[in-house]
Amino acid sequence: MFTDVQIIPPTPGEKGAAFMVQADGQIYHAYRYRMPAVSVTMVVREKQHGMVLLAKRGNDPYKGWWSLPGGFVEAEEETTELAAARELLEETGIRVSPDQFRLVDVRSKLDRDVRYHVIDVGYYVEVDGAEAVAGDDVCEIRWANASEVEPAALAFDHGILFKNAKCFFTNGTEPLDSK
Repeated sequence: MFTDVQIIPPTPGEKGAAFMVQADGQIYHAYRYRMPAVSVTMVVREKQHGMVLLAKRGNDPYKGWWSLPGGFVEAEEETTELAAARELLEETGIRVSPDQFRLVDVRSKLDRDVRYHVIDVGYYVEVDGAEAVAGDDVCEIRWANASEVEPAALAFDHGILFKNAKCFFTNGTEPLDSK
């Protein structure tokens, strides 16, 4: 275990500079490159009626826009599946086990979020007749018929995730068995 640890910041304005960590007389690179943020977004589908959960954003960017539930991964504290379960609970009150999420896609376009570079991991999950309540960063929640969701009208690039998740739907009520 290190007894004397010191963080050495990069020289201001130096491109690609790394933070250094000095520990017990040795110097280590903490990281060399700027790191993107990681977020999770979920297509949540109610099993019995095939409805999809939409969340109206309460904060910028895209304040007032409909989106899919999601949020940022807590770095060094949780996996993307744990983050998805936590965000779904915080934003909608719906409790889902992390192992229920099915990976749909990963979207990483540089301009997908106006704040900074965010890599988003998209998931699909089904719930049984869950009652959703707006919470955290959400000002309104609603269940919508999947055929009535307009992907282009969703915040960020959530429309792409929604389209990609449709491979889990069959005849509007049952998911494909993709496991």
